Amino acid sequence: MCNFRVLVQHADGYVVFCPDCNAFQLAFGTTLLRMRPEYFREFVLAIGRSGALCPETAGNVKNIFIPLEENTTLCLTQSERDKLDRLLREAAALFETFFILDQL
Repeated sequence: MCNFRVLVQHADGYVVFCPDCNAFQLAFGTTLLRMRPEYFREFVLAIGRSGALCPETAGNVKNIFIPLEENTTLCLTQSERDKLDRLLREAAALFETFFILDQL
């Protein structure tokens, strides 16, 4: 049974962490991803970098592609990428803060 610690919750999604499973759950839009801390850190960095790699576009053009696993890719608009980036950065900062506090 998971003992989730809610890190961030927005209208578009949430990030929780289960210390018993040592795993994150990221819900965003219609997608739910489960990942280990080391992959979560890489994912946060990849989403952050993706903003610089894609040109600004008007409207709801899904022109940002984030490969996850074999045969799985997130397709995002610039607005979705920005919301996901904010969600992930907040969650990563809170996770690091909780980690430091748990060490005291």
